[in-house]
Amino acid sequence: MKKIILLVILFIVSTTTTYAQFEKGKWHINGSFTGINISHNGFIEDNFGLGLSVGNFLEDNFALIVNSEIAHYEKSLGAQVRYYLPNTGAFGGIGMEYKTIDYFDGGDKHITCFTPEIGYAFFLNKTVTIEPVIYYNYSLTKPSDYSKFGVKVGLGFYF
Repeated sequence: MKKIILLVILFIVSTTTTYAQFEKGKWHINGSFTGINISHNGFIEDNFGLGLSVGNFLEDNFALIVNSEIAHYEKSLGAQVRYYLPNTGAFGGIGMEYKTIDYFDGGDKHITCFTPEIGYAFFLNKTVTIEPVIYYNYSLTKPSDYSKFGVKVGLGFYF
């Protein structure tokens, strides 16, 4: 019983100390592995890549983020707003991305996606996080072929 109480206390302390990282004026940088798709779209089955996002907290718990991804078959540039639940690392975001998909025959397809996501920032110390995220890219151009669910895992820095 003492171990359970100690674990609960450690959890409460660790989640309350993360709040200071989500204050107005703080910056966030995240590099991630992307394209770990849960479902496959009509065009590409697997499309592993790298992502980079940079954001600023405009208000406490509320960040504006610019992101880009480079994967084997696609490149994207986007922006999102993200809200962090107070006193935790849980967050939700919503944004838009412009993607260029490279076809095998040399042609390109340009699409715009609506991009909701949810995730959690696990703090390793006061500034470094591991951030798993579940996302959905809803294509505004032929959703059945270009929309997809996926997972990305990032390494974040808050300063």
